[in-house]
Amino acid sequence: MKIYVSYKYKGSDKRKLIKNLKYVDREITEADHKSYIYLRDALKWGKVKKKEELIIREAFKAIDGCDALLAIVESENLSEGMLLEIGYAYAKGKKIYLSINEKLEKDHLRFVRNLATKEGLFSTKTKDMRVNHLGFFRS
Repeated sequence: MKIYVSYKYKGSDKRKLIKNLKYVDREITEADHKSYIYLRDALKWGKVKKKEELIIREAFKAIDGCDALLAIVESENLSEGMLLEIGYAYAKGKKIYLSINEKLEKDHLRFVRNLATKEGLFSTKTKDMRVNHLGFFRS
């Protein structure tokens, strides 16, 4: 299965984000799947700059080429881009997996959670985010 990884980009610590996305990619790969991470695959970890309207078109095209979307929800403040990606993937009939910060309230993101195929929690108790429920990709 090929999985599009959705995450909040604006306002994030880019070094931490890259480190966490590499960890997520490793988890997906170890489960014998492939990942598509826009920051890595289209923006070369931030070395390439693109206009926002081009980014969302390219993201939608990438989602078309994937079987599922994994949304990493670290805070209550979702980005517009992530919401667009989730909505687009849902409209296209893709599986939607949510990895949600365990500190978020149960009722938060109710609408997005209702769209999810599966959902797991991750802990932020360590210095870096560790998505520890990606087992839902394993057969």
